[in-house]
Amino acid sequence: MGAVPNVYNYVDVGHHGWIGWDDNFAPSAQVMHQAATAEGGAVGNVHRFVANYSALKEEHFTVGGRSVRESKWVDWNRYTDELSFAQAFRDQLVSTGFKSDIGMLIDTSRNAYVWMKPPGESDGASKEIPNNEGKGFDRMCDPTYTGNPRNGHNMSGALPNAPLSGHWFSAQFQELLKNAHPKL
Repeated sequence: MGAVPNVYNYVDVGHHGWIGWDDNFAPSAQVMHQAATAEGGAVGNVHRFVANYSALKEEHFTVGGRSVRESKWVDWNRYTDELSFAQAFRDQLVSTGFKSDIGMLIDTSRNAYVWMKPPGESDGASKEIPNNEGKGFDRMCDPTYTGNPRNGHNMSGALPNAPLSGHWFSAQFQELLKNAHPKL
């Protein structure tokens, strides 16, 4: 797509909770570089990277001025918000070989900024689905999940029968159409 005029390629890198750990942070940037340069491609064909859907800035993940990265919740992840993750991951991408003017877009759609995910694309499976994509089950995508102490034991509100993340999810698309304003 890089050779097509007026096409801007954005690569979704996920969010800090997927690739913020020391053991997959730099390797993820390396895989993205390999993909961008495969089959005659070039890093110049990638215009932006997209980090997505967690809090833009998390100021409450510290105790006494110290990060809670050691906690069970954060589990040694260096990043607890999208802003710190996007800034650090951009630097990692540049050190891996992407151009120094590469940009990062933070998709904060779940807290009312921009929506980058295509309508009808699944956020994650509502139950364990055997697959060869390395994708697991996401409890927050399970409509029977009764929550945890951190969210006040609130139900997830998820739709049932969600497929693997990134797959077509007709029920979600139909819900978007039903809730559109103005009506479609």
